[in-house]
Amino acid sequence: MRFQALRLATLAALACCLEAPVARAQPGVELSDEAKLSRGVGLFESGRYAECVTEFRRLLGPGSTELDEPDVIERARIYFAACLMAAGKEKDADDQFREAIRESPQMRGPDRLMFPQEVIDRFLQVRDSMLTEIKKSEEERLRQARAAAEAAAQRRARERDRVARLERLASEETVVTQNRRFIAAIPFGVGQFQNGDTALGYLFLGTEVALAGTALGAMIVQLNLNARIDDADAPVTDELNANLKTAQDVLLFSSWGFLAVAAAGIVEAQLSFQPQVTSTRPRALPRELRPASSRASEAFVRPGVLPAPGGLGLGVFGRF
Repeated sequence: MRFQALRLATLAALACCLEAPVARAQPGVELSDEAKLSRGVGLFESGRYAECVTEFRRLLGPGSTELDEPDVIERARIYFAACLMAAGKEKDADDQFREAIRESPQMRGPDRLMFPQEVIDRFLQVRDSMLTEIKKSEEERLRQARAAAEAAAQRRARERDRVARLERLASEETVVTQNRRFIAAIPFGVGQFQNGDTALGYLFLGTEVALAGTALGAMIVQLNLNARIDDADAPVTDELNANLKTAQDVLLFSSWGFLAVAAAGIVEAQLSFQPQVTSTRPRALPRELRPASSRASEAFVRPGVLPAPGGLGLGVFGRF
């Protein structure tokens, strides 16, 4: 038998024993993965290959849940394959080598101190035959790792965005202002400002102020010209009458223009009346929700004067 040399060496090392001791579980005691592996290893080292195959088939067979640790499972498969080779089941041994390589593509070969050269050579042959599969497995592993890293980065980005939105919402407060109809009847764009239409409000305000200013200026000019006409010493000329006529026309057009624009503004404000306007304004975050850097910047220590029995005393104020 090809494993005879290994068996003889093992028996010589044991010397006074006919068989290598095999770890056995005490009733009601759950063995660790290492202990379970040592039972099969003991069978292999003592040359009891048929029992070794049976034991490892129990540990590694389909549906078995005996072993959990990946490192122990990897070593168990190598021992299982070695037992199968010793029992003349090379094809089954190749299957165990392939399964071990699939589970750990970068695994090292069997230890030369623990296994005969035939087991090592067989492992290397199986691994060489799986180079393409190993390469694809590594590429798939790298792809999955990249996908997992990208997914994690996306989750972190979404979490940052979520926290930023929450901070933005927490740093703002909504203010609801109840509007009044009588305010919408005030000219100079007041109704538009109340409705929240600032652009139209400024348009009405600017137009009405310009027309009112023009009317006021024309009135002042008209009063000045009338005063000059009423002055008995001042001659009344055609130019004076023409200027008076122009001042009267400007006053008339600007006054009616002001009234028309003011009325249009009031009508528009009433038609567009909003019972309430919602707006937002900044609000300070509660201190416990602020970033640590922000809280640190608020810390301070300063001296102060404190009242004390019989007078005043110096003290230190601070916030941390």
